[in-house]
Amino acid sequence: MDVKNKAMTLDLAIKLPPKETNAMEIRAFIGLCHFLGLIVKTVKEKLIFYVMLLGAIFYVFVMALCNLQHYYYQIIIIPILAVFVGRGLAFLLRPPNEALINRRLGFIAGLFCFFAMIIFSWYEVKGYYWINHPEIVAAGKRVDALVPKDARVIAPYTGDTAFLYQTNRQGWPVVEKPIEEMVGMGATHLVIVNPDRDALNLGKTYKTLESRNSYIIFDLTKRIK
Repeated sequence: MDVKNKAMTLDLAIKLPPKETNAMEIRAFIGLCHFLGLIVKTVKEKLIFYVMLLGAIFYVFVMALCNLQHYYYQIIIIPILAVFVGRGLAFLLRPPNEALINRRLGFIAGLFCFFAMIIFSWYEVKGYYWINHPEIVAAGKRVDALVPKDARVIAPYTGDTAFLYQTNRQGWPVVEKPIEEMVGMGATHLVIVNPDRDALNLGKTYKTLESRNSYIIFDLTKRIK
């Protein structure tokens, strides 16, 4: 994922989907359920939910950089968000008698918000199942076939773990230190997609296991004398 193309805003501790021009409008509409969940009259024993919500908001700000780069850092706040979404939907589907909302209209609005959340959620995540970069899949399969199961692989991909995942090995998604230092940290192999001249020059220092136009794999345990 390209961090430069991401934008994060707070919609009750939910990160809005990037790039879509209508994302703000979509979440603002669906956020009606979240808002209602916040204003529904509560009793003392339910105050814990508000404390948890404040904790979730604090977590999002403290882990801001991680939330920008990886969605999975937000998994921890899903339970409390689900509580308030549920309370908001419950208010719409079965409003109390004193509520300033027609029961029939509330029921229709609640169902509409529920199915809208399902539909727009699918619209957001369906792209995760597209293979936009087949070279990382091809390179990952070759690493899986060529290197030992206990190998520790460096698979740089702008910090995204998607490439490392394809190798089916433990390792690093970024070259965080000079190669020599990472070898000292336990790295045994390096795989690079779309290698440039600098990447190809590593073949003068380390053994090349396989080289193609779209990727190159090095064995860092075998230096060329």
